[in-house]
Amino acid sequence: MRIKLEHLGFVRVEPDQSLAAYVDSYWFIDARCCNPHGFQEFLHPDGGMGFIFNYGDSLSFDGQIEKNDASLDGTSTKSTHLVLTENIKAVGIRFKPAGASVFFDMPLHEFKDQRVSMRDLNSIQFENLYDQISQHKSLRAKVSIIEKVLHKIRRADGIISTRLLSAIHHLKESQGQIALDSLSQRLNMSQRNLQRLFNAQLGMTAGEYTKICRAEQARTLLKKTKLPLAEAAYKLGYYDQAHFIKSFKSVVGITPGQYQTCRRGKSSSIDGRI
Repeated sequence: MRIKLEHLGFVRVEPDQSLAAYVDSYWFIDARCCNPHGFQEFLHPDGGMGFIFNYGDSLSFDGQIEKNDASLDGTSTKSTHLVLTENIKAVGIRFKPAGASVFFDMPLHEFKDQRVSMRDLNSIQFENLYDQISQHKSLRAKVSIIEKVLHKIRRADGIISTRLLSAIHHLKESQGQIALDSLSQRLNMSQRNLQRLFNAQLGMTAGEYTKICRAEQARTLLKKTKLPLAEAAYKLGYYDQAHFIKSFKSVVGITPGQYQTCRRGKSSSIDGRI
């Protein structure tokens, strides 16, 4: 299924069933931005990571120009401010949380909050993928090339831990409100081993992922309601308003009040994820 986001000329393509457990989607942007200030988007963390292949003008992440044409966007613990200008043309691979672990030999936490040049990954397959994608015009052909490479580099011993998947499920279902000691007991493992598993296969600590889940829940509530922040904090299970503001800002980068103002003003799109 393809989902079009008209404001970006954005097309999202779902992976083949054989890769669906690991890959969320492939995405394509091909558009021009006439706004002199560029198109601005806030990309919120979701536990996933991905590749970005840029064939257009430079992309700006948090005010820093991304100089690499092909890079790995590691797991993020904070929202990222993306600015797209003039000629926008890019292709991406978005992995599900922990999905990238079956394609890499190293622990994913080594890529946390980083964008790494494809050349630094020491993989000829990844490095050649940038040129291979550019040689085809149709999305079907591009996807076919991407999936051929993913099948080739998938590790024979690459398996996502069922305990990790269960932990992710419980944290999502509880919206980050299950205590980590209770979670580890439910999974019949120590908190130390749980943290090791999160770092290795998800790319961040269980605590960091918990904060992401809670921030996502908060963003959803703030979009749907106009509750005062004190009431929102209580509804979201925070100790008090100050704790809510601090926790929200540590992930999203702005306070809940500023987020509400942005939503009302619609000065930019603030809920993307590529």
